[in-house]
Amino acid sequence: MTIRKNFLLDENIVEHLKEIAKANHTTQTQVIRNMIEEQYQGIEKQKKLEAFSRLTRSIEKSGENPFLKQFEPDDNKIVQKVKAMMYE
Repeated sequence: MTIRKNFLLDENIVEHLKEIAKANHTTQTQVIRNMIEEQYQGIEKQKKLEAFSRLTRSIEKSGENPFLKQFEPDDNKIVQKVKAMMYE
Protein backbone atom coordinates (compact mmCIF):
# COMPACT_ATOMS: atom_id res chain seq x y z
CA MET A 1 0.00 0.00 0.00
CA THR A 2 1.36 3.41 -0.90
CA ILE A 3 0.92 6.05 1.75
CA ARG A 4 2.53 8.93 -0.03
CA LYS A 5 4.64 9.12 -3.13
CA ASN A 6 7.03 11.87 -2.10
CA PHE A 7 8.78 12.28 1.19
CA LEU A 8 10.96 15.32 1.59
CA LEU A 9 14.27 14.40 3.17
CA ASP A 10 17.52 16.27 3.59
CA GLU A 11 20.29 15.18 1.25
CA ASN A 12 22.28 13.87 4.23
CA ILE A 13 19.37 11.66 5.27
CA VAL A 14 18.97 10.35 1.73
CA GLU A 15 22.67 9.46 1.60
CA HIS A 16 22.46 7.77 4.99
CA LEU A 17 19.46 5.77 3.82
CA LYS A 18 21.34 4.66 0.71
CA GLU A 19 24.37 3.62 2.77
CA ILE A 20 22.27 1.70 5.29
CA ALA A 21 20.46 -0.15 2.50
CA LYS A 22 23.72 -0.96 0.76
CA ALA A 23 25.41 -2.14 3.98
CA ASN A 24 22.44 -4.40 4.78
CA HIS A 25 22.08 -5.66 1.21
CA THR A 26 18.45 -4.57 1.10
CA THR A 27 16.26 -1.90 -0.44
CA GLN A 28 15.69 1.55 0.94
CA THR A 29 12.01 0.69 1.34
CA GLN A 30 12.93 -2.34 3.46
CA VAL A 31 15.23 -0.21 5.62
CA ILE A 32 12.40 2.21 6.32
CA ARG A 33 9.94 -0.64 6.89
CA ASN A 34 12.32 -2.25 9.40
CA MET A 35 12.86 1.03 11.24
CA ILE A 36 9.12 1.60 11.52
CA GLU A 37 8.51 -1.94 12.78
CA GLU A 38 11.33 -1.61 15.29
CA GLN A 39 9.89 1.60 16.69
CA TYR A 40 6.36 0.19 16.70
CA GLN A 41 7.53 -2.88 18.64
CA GLY A 42 9.01 -0.50 21.21
CA ILE A 43 5.67 1.27 21.51
CA GLU A 44 3.81 -2.03 21.89
CA LYS A 45 6.30 -3.19 24.50
CA GLN A 46 5.81 0.06 26.44
CA LYS A 47 2.02 -0.37 26.33
CA LYS A 48 2.35 -3.90 27.72
CA LEU A 49 4.70 -2.74 30.46
CA GLU A 50 2.25 0.01 31.44
CA ALA A 51 -0.59 -2.53 31.53
CA PHE A 52 1.54 -4.78 33.73
CA SER A 53 2.29 -1.83 35.99
CA ARG A 54 -1.43 -1.03 36.29
CA LEU A 55 -2.06 -4.67 37.11
CA THR A 56 0.51 -4.70 39.89
CA ARG A 57 -0.80 -1.39 41.29
CA SER A 58 -4.33 -2.78 41.36
CA ILE A 59 -3.06 -5.80 43.29
CA GLU A 60 -1.40 -3.50 45.80
CA LYS A 61 -4.62 -1.50 46.24
CA SER A 62 -7.14 -4.30 46.46
CA GLY A 63 -4.99 -7.19 47.55
CA GLU A 64 -6.65 -9.37 44.91
CA ASN A 65 -6.79 -9.37 41.13
CA PRO A 66 -9.11 -11.58 39.05
CA PHE A 67 -6.41 -11.97 36.41
CA LEU A 68 -4.14 -13.73 38.88
CA LYS A 69 -6.85 -16.21 39.94
CA GLN A 70 -5.90 -18.35 36.95
CA PHE A 71 -2.50 -19.05 38.52
CA GLU A 72 -1.78 -21.34 41.42
CA PRO A 73 -1.25 -19.29 44.60
CA ASP A 74 1.97 -21.11 45.47
CA ASP A 75 3.43 -20.67 41.96
CA ASN A 76 6.46 -18.40 42.31
CA LYS A 77 6.77 -17.98 38.55
CA ILE A 78 3.69 -15.76 38.07
CA VAL A 79 5.73 -12.69 37.12
CA GLN A 80 7.79 -14.73 34.66
CA LYS A 81 4.61 -16.09 33.06
CA VAL A 82 3.11 -12.62 32.72
CA LYS A 83 6.33 -11.25 31.22
CA ALA A 84 6.47 -14.16 28.79
CA MET A 85 2.93 -13.36 27.70
CA MET A 86 3.93 -9.73 27.18
CA TYR A 87 6.74 -10.62 24.77
CA GLU A 88 4.81 -13.07 22.59
